[in-house]
Amino acid sequence: MKSNKTLILLGVLFLACCILFHKVIFDDYLFLTQDSISAKSVKHGMELSTERFDEYPTWMPWMFGGLPSTHSMQNISEYYFPHHFISLIKVIGLPWFWNYLLHFLFCGVGMYLLLRKLRLEFLPSLFGSISFMIMPWMTTMIVHGHGSQVMTASYIPWAMWALIKLKQESNIRCISILALIIGLQLQRAHVQIAYYTWILMGLYIIYDIILNYTSKNDIDLKFLTKWVIASCIGFCMSLWIYIPLLNYAPYSKRSISDGGATFEYATAWSLHPYESLTMLLPSSFGFGELSYFGYMPMTNFPNYSGIIVILLATLAFYNNSNKIKYFLLSILILSLVISFGKYTFFYGLLYDWFPYFNKFRVPSMILILFQFSISILAAIGLGNLINKVKVGNNSIFKIACYCSGIILFLAIYRYFYYDFSLSKIQHPMINKYRLEMIGNDLLLVFTFLTTTIVITYYCLKGKIQANVLASACVLISFIDLYLVNNQIINPNKKFTYNQDMPIKNISYLNNQFKPDDIINFLEQDKTKYRVFSASVNPLRPEHNNNRLMAFNIESINGYHPAKLSIFESFNSIDLFNRFKMLNVKYIIFFEKIPNQHNLSLVKSGSYYSDLTYRNAYIYEYLEFEPRVQFLEEINSIRSREDGYKLLNESLFDINKNSFISTNDLERSPELSFSPLSEVAIKEYSPNKIIITTDTKGIDEGQHFVLLSEIFFPYGWEINGADNLEIIEVNNLYPLRLQP
Repeated sequence: MKSNKTLILLGVLFLACCILFHKVIFDDYLFLTQDSISAKSVKHGMELSTERFDEYPTWMPWMFGGLPSTHSMQNISEYYFPHHFISLIKVIGLPWFWNYLLHFLFCGVGMYLLLRKLRLEFLPSLFGSISFMIMPWMTTMIVHGHGSQVMTASYIPWAMWALIKLKQESNIRCISILALIIGLQLQRAHVQIAYYTWILMGLYIIYDIILNYTSKNDIDLKFLTKWVIASCIGFCMSLWIYIPLLNYAPYSKRSISDGGATFEYATAWSLHPYESLTMLLPSSFGFGELSYFGYMPMTNFPNYSGIIVILLATLAFYNNSNKIKYFLLSILILSLVISFGKYTFFYGLLYDWFPYFNKFRVPSMILILFQFSISILAAIGLGNLINKVKVGNNSIFKIACYCSGIILFLAIYRYFYYDFSLSKIQHPMINKYRLEMIGNDLLLVFTFLTTTIVITYYCLKGKIQANVLASACVLISFIDLYLVNNQIINPNKKFTYNQDMPIKNISYLNNQFKPDDIINFLEQDKTKYRVFSASVNPLRPEHNNNRLMAFNIESINGYHPAKLSIFESFNSIDLFNRFKMLNVKYIIFFEKIPNQHNLSLVKSGSYYSDLTYRNAYIYEYLEFEPRVQFLEEINSIRSREDGYKLLNESLFDINKNSFISTNDLERSPELSFSPLSEVAIKEYSPNKIIITTDTKGIDEGQHFVLLSEIFFPYGWEINGADNLEIIEVNNLYPLRLQP
């Protein structure tokens, strides 16, 4: 019987995923949005470089002028143990989406085991498993290219299952299981989701301590000690990822303000308390893209939990002895308050005082814990409803009716009282569509709630069995979540930017990696240079693309969620001075520009950008500076701010105006320079640069060799003589003292 239930569980979970994702599972389609195409381009470029140089590139010179790969957690799937087994799906010819499908199933099974550990029956456990596995948050992340979030989140129920198992059994086997789960989740390397999982486990430890205190029992120090041991072992499983990350963190964009991301940047995607209505009514603030009229800069989805899920979660608190509900309620409330971000003082306290919390952005991401908690509460509520209905308890039916009435009232209120003024996009057609969506929510709320209440009523009257009620709740909830998820997967084309339509034929991805006119021209130039690409009127750098990286063409554009802070600060510099500093030789524009004395049109042709072929124009920057050169003079500055002022001067000359800090200058030897000296790059690979020099000048001095690569103290080492040294120059890149 147990094996039959396992087969039913796996079959139902697989069927749910197939219904939702059938097109990308069985056809030549894939989810291809801006974020996903960016990540795929990075992966393609890393594989190309590995094949070309026969080593994995620990430095990526192809975006932002260069940044470390492993340190910045870029393309590190090889460090995730299960990846080596999952990669076998390529051997048998399955689409790579099966990687994500396996993690969805893994998530569902983990949630089921957790609910069974909480002593729930099969159908309530199945309900909670499906509710968490296909919640709109999970679907959105996989659709819009954030697969690592989904894969990391899939370990959350497993971590709680293993933690509760450790509490109940407390043996070496349980320690090993918990350590393995913690380690694998950390290896999957979405730090923010893993961080929230540790918060969840830590709060469970606190809950256990409080429970022991209120029950007048001794604190379970053995459980606490074994959890610490398991956590340490799990963390050690991922040290090869997190030691480089901890070294990188102080130098990333996420540490630009007092060791962390700026508060404004970190809290940009805060959930306004009023917008939490989307958990109940998905279209109450539009449905992402052009229809969205909420408080965030933009979004692709509502943070919807499900009508039936919320209704059943309220029933978990009626005459139910399972004390875990109080822990789940505290997680639900805490995660909701934290998701409010800048709209509450509490987030500011965590930002200022909680370790590493200020490294993270998107406060609403913590709603993964809200969805996790409410899915469990809903499963408990369904189990409670079934048990009460079996004994003819009418009170829980009345509570369900009251809660349904409140939900229906909120839906009616939202339909008649709406405000589209928050949206930057005001158009009669869009506003009409927004109101239609709210009206559709009202209709669905009424339909789902009425159906559930009617089935519950007939079950109370003995007309249908309790298992039929439970199965109906599973089915109705799935339909409810499917309708919202389907809108995420297949948004209305009239109100979505064409490039943001998430599901596309695989040919779009193939075109991303095919050379075109522009790529062919750039690949013909074998010198060391970088590229800048932008649209004009107004000038807007091309971002979130990383296409040039796919061909190992070096660029100062790109997308990375945690780029080096010195590069981010460098964006305030005069554009042409940036070109000089960053060895930019070619600029790609998507329309012709008026004549410029320092730009010359050298090529026009077809260029694949934003998943479409466009006309593009390559201009050569005539004041191009070489990748490596000797400096004629070196100056000093007292602060980085003084350096940025110098770099913004229109007549800035790299050879004569370059600078280092006052401290570095005081310990530096006398500068020697001769126009007869020669310096060149003999050999170049992402991990190694060989520079040859032929220096002339006085014996007492040293030549300053300027290398246009981004400075990173944990990435650059130098050898070739005893008295060589690397110094940061111009607030940006390394300079070498050459004897």
